[in-house]
Amino acid sequence: MDGYYPKSCAVLREAVAGRYPHAEALTDTIDGLVEPYLQACYILWMLRELQTFRGKRMAAKRGRWLGYAQARAEALGLITNAANRAATRQDVKFRQE
Repeated sequence: MDGYYPKSCAVLREAVAGRYPHAEALTDTIDGLVEPYLQACYILWMLRELQTFRGKRMAAKRGRWLGYAQARAEALGLITNAANRAATRQDVKFRQE
């Protein structure tokens, strides 16, 4: 389980796997990626990398990266905004407990 945004990250990974079952975290740049499959791989890479941003000082960066990954997944039609919001609510509730 992820340490940061566990539900949101899991939901996004499931959304990517639903469309691209063989996708892997393969790339560290979005520049020039027009193929939806490669963009999905970039989302997976971002989700993996945001787990390495440790400490309170990195909280805003983790949030920005998650937001970007969520928006990109929505733009690709992998997930709905409602599903992203529901997962984020669960993460926020989890952190408050």
